[in-house]
Amino acid sequence: SHCTRLTARIAVLQAQLQTQSLGKGNFSVGKDETASVPPVSTDSSINPLAQSPQPDNFLTVSGRKCCRNAQPVSLIQPTETFNRFSPLSSRSESEADSSLVSTPPVTGSETPKLPTISSDKLKTLVIGDSITRSIRLKANHPAIIHCLPGGRATDVKANLKMVLAKAKTGECREYRDIVIHVGTNDVRMKQSEITKRNIASACISARKMCRHRVIVSGPLPVRGSDELYSRVSQLNRWLKTVFCPSQKFEFVDNWPSFWDSPTNRTKPDLLRSDGLHPSWRGALILSTNIDRALTPLAPQ
Repeated sequence: SHCTRLTARIAVLQAQLQTQSLGKGNFSVGKDETASVPPVSTDSSINPLAQSPQPDNFLTVSGRKCCRNAQPVSLIQPTETFNRFSPLSSRSESEADSSLVSTPPVTGSETPKLPTISSDKLKTLVIGDSITRSIRLKANHPAIIHCLPGGRATDVKANLKMVLAKAKTGECREYRDIVIHVGTNDVRMKQSEITKRNIASACISARKMCRHRVIVSGPLPVRGSDELYSRVSQLNRWLKTVFCPSQKFEFVDNWPSFWDSPTNRTKPDLLRSDGLHPSWRGALILSTNIDRALTPLAPQ
């Protein structure tokens, strides 16, 4: 009877275990009970996993078929773009619409012409070293005195270039006549040929800026060493007999007005104590000589 009850008890337990495994899919095993796993059905209609082995090109995941070589599907939709530029035309540039192309006028190397000013309204430019400071011309010869203390021929040329540059930018800087008085400071360098070349370059530059004439005012005789006197005298002779006639520049010979030939010395009271700059009487004589050169000759 004991064995019968034990057998019946085991049968009840097995039935409970089968019921739990079919209803919940899991079960617990007691200490003295033997766990039994329900057999897996091989019917493909009940268990889809019990099919024939899948080919190597597929993976079975959660009962779904996935291809190894399948291309991933992008979740980002492509952005539609538009070209806001029209395609280049196959026509040549000459066939382009003239209303769309602005062609500046071709002027070549021509420069804008400055307004023409009457000669009567133009002034005379007197430029040179410190000797020009005391020059005073007559009222009928309106002039601009541009004094360069210690100036040499290179300084005169540099200042003329500055004035010419202003004229090219639109500011009219044209003169009726230009008077250049330079050379005394140049001869101190004891380079006669360089001095001549620099004076010639300055005078040629002045020719581009005057309406009528370039007038060269000769140096004044100086008191001092014999060497300085000799160099100034040679420069005056070269300007008078060689340079000005060859370039057709008018020359103001100040030497006879300041030099006393019988005594072989400068006339008294015409130079200051330094022996270089003219006194007030000497400045009056120098101004008169330049005024005389600026006065047009009466018609014959």
